[in-house]
This record gives sequence, structure tokens and C-alpha cells, in this order.
Amino acid sequence: MSPSEVLAALEKKSTVKLRELYSKQGAQAVFGVSPAGFKQLAKLLGTNQSLAEALWQSGNVDAMILAALIADPEAGDSSTLKRWADSISFYKVADAFVDEWVVKTKTAKDLMEFWIKSPKEFVRRCGYRILAWFAANDRSISNDQWIAHLHVIMNEIQYQENWAREGMNTTLIAIGKINRVVNMEAMIVAMQVGKLYVDYGDPSIKPPVAMSILADRKLRDRLE
Repeated sequence: MSPSEVLAALEKKSTVKLRELYSKQGAQAVFGVSPAGFKQLAKLLGTNQSLAEALWQSGNVDAMILAALIADPEAGDSSTLKRWADSISFYKVADAFVDEWVVKTKTAKDLMEFWIKSPKEFVRRCGYRILAWFAANDRSISNDQWIAHLHVIMNEIQYQENWAREGMNTTLIAIGKINRVVNMEAMIVAMQVGKLYVDYGDPSIKPPVAMSILADRKLRDRLE
């Protein structure tokens, strides 16, 4: 399929509800495709880096998300990933970019350390999204390192832009699920942070309450 054909296919899978919500959340060009719609198209297209590049360059939110789904991990060198990250302006794109492509590349950890210090809201979100992925998947990182990250979150989260702040909250929760030692520190951080405000474009949507999640007895019983 050509890029224009893929865009047409995405538009056919659009939903009014998601399009309106994403527009309220800051998306400039968006159809509002559901996760199931993306999955169907990604399966049909397979890995295709040249098509992914064309879709990413379109600037359409849904096309950029699909681009992340079909991008080739072997093509994910640091310069390409940095170029893509710098053009992100919507949180759903940042999350798909990290979850579906960046963490599958060889440069994810190096980029994480660079991106969490970025002055750009969505690049910083990408950095913390990678950090959350490592919290769930990498047990080689020491407790001291995780606790150091928690203290940065504690000191900086309330001063971040909306979507960087939301991403840091997600990462706080992910780190707090690593083990009992880190969980205890994460709860202390969550208490220090206090109530967190995130503008989701819909007042009925609230950010996850880190303290409630991390203090859950079932979770803590599972931790080592």
C-alpha cells in the first residue's frame, strides 16, 4: 500500500469519540483510530521502514502511531530515533513510538538517559516511558539507581508540563512495582508529591493515584 492508501484506510477506521477526545487533548491532525484498528493495519502491512518514514512525515497522529508499529528495530539507530522524537507533539504518539519501536532497539537505554533531561515536553515523556519499560522488564538495575530516579521525580514532577508530568507519574508507579524496598521508597515519594493534576481534555478522566496503587495489599504481597 502507498502512504496515501494507508491514510485513506486509517480514515475509514476513524471514530468520532476518539477524534474529539484527541483534538481536545491537543492533536492537530487526527482521525481517531482505535487500538484494534491499528493492530489490523499493522498486521496487514508488516515491518516496512520506508512506509513508516513516509507515514511519520505526514504529521497525522494516527499515521505516526501506525508508523511506530511497522518500523524496523534494526533501523532504529540513535540519530533516526532522535529525529523522530523531536517531531512528536502528542502523547499517544510518544507512547506508541517508545512501546512499539524504541524499546526494541539497541539504543533504548542510552537514549533514555539523554531524553529524561530534555527541555522538550514530549521527548522527556519518551525518556520516562522508556524508564517505565525498564522498571517492568530489567532486573539488572540496582535499587539505588531506581531510588535516585524516584527522588528526581519527587523533586520535579509538579513543575513539569502536562504530558511530561503524566508520564512521570506512570513511571513512579512502574518503579514502585519492582520490589518491596523500592515500593516503600516509591510510596514515600508518592506521599511527598501529593495530589497530581493532569489535563486530559475531559474532566471525568483522572490520573492514576500512585499511592493507592502502590499501597495495594495484593501488589505488596507479590513483591519480593
